[in-house]
Amino acid sequence: MLNAFLWNGESDSARGARVSWEAVCSPKKSGGLGLRRIAHINQVFGLKLIWMLFAEQGSLWVAWVRHNIIQRRNFWTFDFRGIGSWIWRRLVKLRHLARPLLVCQISSGNSALFWHDNWTTLGPLIDITGANGPRVTGIQSMATVSQAVEDETWLLPRGRHPLLILLRNCLPSPPLRSNASHSDKFLWINSPTSPPGKFSTAATWKSLHPSSDTVSWYYSVWFKNNIPKHAFMLWLAVQNRLFTRDRLCSWGLSVPDICLLCNSAAESRDHLFFVCPYSDVVWRDFFNHHSLSPPVSFTDIISWVSAPFSSSGVKIICSLIFQAVVYFIWMERNLRLHSTSTKSSHTLVKEIKLLLRAKLAALDRQIRSLA
Repeated sequence: MLNAFLWNGESDSARGARVSWEAVCSPKKSGGLGLRRIAHINQVFGLKLIWMLFAEQGSLWVAWVRHNIIQRRNFWTFDFRGIGSWIWRRLVKLRHLARPLLVCQISSGNSALFWHDNWTTLGPLIDITGANGPRVTGIQSMATVSQAVEDETWLLPRGRHPLLILLRNCLPSPPLRSNASHSDKFLWINSPTSPPGKFSTAATWKSLHPSSDTVSWYYSVWFKNNIPKHAFMLWLAVQNRLFTRDRLCSWGLSVPDICLLCNSAAESRDHLFFVCPYSDVVWRDFFNHHSLSPPVSFTDIISWVSAPFSSSGVKIICSLIFQAVVYFIWMERNLRLHSTSTKSSHTLVKEIKLLLRAKLAALDRQIRSLA
């Protein structure tokens, strides 16, 4: 239902879209609905499976994949096309993302590959030396870190080859014999600011999809205890994505531009919700106290609702009223567009008050139960 409301027409056409899919999939604080693309979700869980291939040695799935698919091949460089299932081939396509994030903490050096695993602070050594590294050093391409050590010294030949000089200067201390009984640990860099550790789906998601700046109207729309359908309607309205008649006319549609509530002025977002005499009566009924005088433009009232109030309770009530009025006015406008039924502004106010009383009573019971 939500999909049909936001988009209509052909699935491959943007015509009729109220809000772009890119905006919908943005975090709420960035102006979206906080939905997540399935492709991005699959990407994160695919990275977790890659981490498991190295870190979860007790997993039955890991054992099966290593025995039947990877075998003695190098996971990072082997061409697995035509091998394994569709899911496996999707994992292979994520290697370029996973490789810099999967690091190995060396103990014995029996598990980490000297050239291809990320066990130094410089990343995989093969990326530094290129394909000539194994040939120049004599250390085989599939050698483990422990196989590149003898008597606690790196097995690097003498010589002045630039690659040998580079490796002598950048290689850390070789693993000690006393650590031979300890296993290497493969860790995951969940974020640039945290040390490597166990894979975290949430942290990896945030690292791959950092949120942008918070929009100014976020707390006016998505405050705690909001009524979801009211918040959603306000989310559309604050971005001017409702099909008001001024927008329809700007698209070249042959429709009258007269406001459906007052029949005396052109219909726009600001007119419909604030300037229209019908809406003005509704607002005045709720905000007739001298200490509560909200602005009469959409942009200004968003800032007004977001500003600090003398009481948190008053702030919640004003926010609920604001969203409810916008929602009910838009519903009344559509009712008049699609039928001959009409409601007076006083009837609309009664319906809003009835709903808000029920909402506030529920909040009051919730607060009392926590006291």
